[in-house]
Amino acid sequence: MKNAEITGRMKIKELADHAGVSRSKIHFYVAQGLLPPPVRINRTMAFYDESCVERIRLISDFQEKAFLPLGRIKRLLDSVQDSGMLKNILVISAQYAGWLMSAAPAHVMSRAEAGREFGFKERTMQRLEQLGVLTPEVKNGRRTYRVEDVEILRILSRMGERGFTPARGWPTEALSIYVDAARRLARKEMSQVFKRILKGLDPRDAESLFNNTGEDIFLSLFLWMRRKAMRNEFAARVRRMKKNPRGRRKESQERATIPS
Repeated sequence: MKNAEITGRMKIKELADHAGVSRSKIHFYVAQGLLPPPVRINRTMAFYDESCVERIRLISDFQEKAFLPLGRIKRLLDSVQDSGMLKNILVISAQYAGWLMSAAPAHVMSRAEAGREFGFKERTMQRLEQLGVLTPEVKNGRRTYRVEDVEILRILSRMGERGFTPARGWPTEALSIYVDAARRLARKEMSQVFKRILKGLDPRDAESLFNNTGEDIFLSLFLWMRRKAMRNEFAARVRRMKKNPRGRRKESQERATIPS
């Protein structure tokens, strides 16, 4: 190889020293497709591009600050080429991860532990998982719930104490309404966030998007908009029933039909 061809490149020892990782980790990243393969001179000598230093640092930051798995990091690096945009995404992801850590207790619970803690039977937990209300992580046959699911169970327990039970017309299956609504809302919100990223989102905006204060604001906005929509929908249905008494049977059928 000519000298010009190795300009801007470094041996694995230099790369390891600059990036602060071991040689074995570099080999692992190459094998996983997280780093481009080096340019080989012969069987024992290879040169890595200098850009690998920043790429390794980004991988480490996404792991340590945003708690992303390597598979997700690879997909992200493959789809976003601009380093500035990647740094913006890192800031947002790290802020979001930090918000999740502070939003609820950091420990996870097994299904059995959660059932005992919040008073739910095994079949109820299974049904909540089937509906998508709970999404446990399964490792070595053990199902565990992360902080979001733990808080959802805590709220469902409180709802039961306040009378939201199947016996009073509130079947477990009705929760699928909120699962579907939350997924649609999340897709639309993330679409807006990533449109802003593509337009050069300032990393300083991330804190206002994902910290506790921002969450409280959006939650309040959603609750008031939902209350208004529920009031308007209730009034509209009452008007229709008054105009068409036969429509009462249809309203009754709608109430009896719960999505599953």
